[in-house]
Amino acid sequence: MTATDGTRLAYFGRLEITWDRPHDEPEQWTTAIARWAASLLPLLPQGPVLDLGDGACHVGLLAVAGTRRSLVCLAESEGGEDVALANARRNGLAEQVTVVGAPSATDDRGYALVLGPVGGPVAQIAALRIAARFLGEGGALLLPLTGHPSEDTELLARAHDHGLTETERRDLESNGAVLFRRSRDVEAGLNDHVVVSTHDSRSPGTVRHGTHVPSRAPSHPPATDDTLEEH
Repeated sequence: MTATDGTRLAYFGRLEITWDRPHDEPEQWTTAIARWAASLLPLLPQGPVLDLGDGACHVGLLAVAGTRRSLVCLAESEGGEDVALANARRNGLAEQVTVVGAPSATDDRGYALVLGPVGGPVAQIAALRIAARFLGEGGALLLPLTGHPSEDTELLARAHDHGLTETERRDLESNGAVLFRRSRDVEAGLNDHVVVSTHDSRSPGTVRHGTHVPSRAPSHPPATDDTLEEH
């Protein structure tokens, strides 16, 4: 069944997520990315999470569920902000969520974690540029891979050009993801708490609406169920 006309509903971990575009559909491997992100948060410095998915914002929502972390969701596409905020409200996370058209050039929040989009190389390279600009000291970028070796090789080269160093890579269900830290943080030893893995793997905007920085933790517990079940 659909949540509203043109909108579908599924469980993503323990969250109920709606989406209206095929590439926003929650999948098992994006659940794994959210779980990885959630496991990183206790190890990262204080600061908000930035989700560059431009859609349902489900990866970021599952990552911060059960924490006090604030979440900024990118919603450049038409109607994207409504879907992201609807998902936040549906799961009791609205107090933690702000929706933006793009990270502002004057943004000084110093993101602790940037979540890259599930998409092609153009979106991923844009994520590298944004992470290099907006990550705070000791922060990290978690970026899904395309699964195409030539594209992923180019991506890693571009990351180096943006001052980002790969510190871990994982196979996640049908695809993979890579963790980047700022190169100067790696050189300073600020990523020592992150285990380096050898796993192989296949512009300015304004805040549209939403709130920021909760005064208390959400009432529901952290999600632990990876099951995807569509309604």
